Order: sequence, then C-alpha cells, then structure tokens
Amino acid sequence: MNWYVKAMKEYFNFSGRATRSEFWYFLLFYIILLFSPLVVASYFRLDKEIADTFTIIVFLIHLIPATAVGVRRLHDMNISGWWYLITLLPYIGVFIFLFMAAGKSKEENKFIYGSRKK
Repeated sequence: MNWYVKAMKEYFNFSGRATRSEFWYFLLFYIILLFSPLVVASYFRLDKEIADTFTIIVFLIHLIPATAVGVRRLHDMNISGWWYLITLLPYIGVFIFLFMAAGKSKEENKFIYGSRKK
C-alpha cells in the first residue's frame, strides 16, 4: 500500500524514476480498486449502473497518477516517457507497455535527476 500512496502523492510528477516495485504494486492496488465496485454491487445485488459509475470515478481519479508512474517507470529503464503513448494502440498497446515495464532498471541513464529512494 505504501507504493500506492507514494504514487498518489506524486500525482503530477512525470519526471524522475519509479522502481518495478512501485509500478507493479501501484498497478495491483489500482486494479483492485477498479473492480471492487463491480464485486460489491454483485454481492449486494445493487444496480449495475451504480457500480459502473463508481468504476468510472475510480478510473478518472487514477488516470493521471497511473500515467505518471508509467512514465517514471519507463525513465527508470532509460526509455523516453513518450513511449507511454504506445498504450493508445488498440488491443496490443497495453500489453507492449506492460512487457516494457517489466524490464530491469538502469543505474546510469539520462533520467538520473529523479534518483530512486528505497
């Protein structure tokens, strides 16, 4: 949960670096939050539109921090943050980005100004 809180505190920070742990734990918690309204609505037999509304709200709240942590993750691997735009490709773009995000960090790179804090 600490990685999620850290990413949310850096809401508009597109510079610097994000470790693999920071990125993947943020993504895990974000996915749990994204699907929890649907699970709760199903369990309590609530109207699906209510669950969809809460899911959209969760998505919109996390749109910028998810993009920022993704860009910082690319920086950590010495890849330009502009490569995050690959997620706009239908169907395959997100999978290409997730494959890229799984790569190892590079200690020496041009994005060193946002040094990692462990």
